[in-house]
Amino acid sequence: MSRDPETGLPEHFLADMARRSPYGTHPDVRDAALAPFSEASHEAAVNLLTKALRRLSEGDAEKADRMIARAAALPFDEREHAWPGTGMAEQMLFDLLADQAEEVAAFLDGDREDDEWDEDLDEIDEGFPVPLEPVVAYVAEQVGPAEGVALRDAVETVADDGALYGIGPEQAERLREAVAALPVGPSGRAIGPEAGAAERESVIRAHLMVYLRVAVETRS
Repeated sequence: MSRDPETGLPEHFLADMARRSPYGTHPDVRDAALAPFSEASHEAAVNLLTKALRRLSEGDAEKADRMIARAAALPFDEREHAWPGTGMAEQMLFDLLADQAEEVAAFLDGDREDDEWDEDLDEIDEGFPVPLEPVVAYVAEQVGPAEGVALRDAVETVADDGALYGIGPEQAERLREAVAALPVGPSGRAIGPEAGAAERESVIRAHLMVYLRVAVETRS
């Protein structure tokens, strides 16, 4: 029987312990058990965050804050190891950036149906999706510290996986440069179970405000 030289314990025992979790050596069983709860809580978070975005866009901060508080109050998700509210706020911002990058890449690649094109070049120019780099650079100059953390994390994540969204190496580097001066902090998904309600609400609000800023610029 081979043993670990430092502990003297059987190596197969250490390997088994490395696979253990609070739910035993079969985390897939835990995941299957918690999946319905995760799905329901994340759907609830998206619903609340979408309502909060709508209220913020309408200038109704009071109602938006109520939606944000409800999203922040959703219980910690043991399967995802994240708060549904903060995690989905991060995901929504990431998706917005990634979708915009893909839209630009598809336009440049001519990935459209023939009847979507117009022979008038002026109209084609007018319909050109806004590139991500100038949007990110502009928004980065407008945000405060908390929003800056949210923007930097989301942009760097998109840039790191740029090939998946039609972002080339040079464009990815420009995106990183645009947020390089922003503060660094934990992502929405990295907010631990010990985080209080006020912290969770602040993280959610920061992501939603950045989402609105980016959405306005990409749709202008």
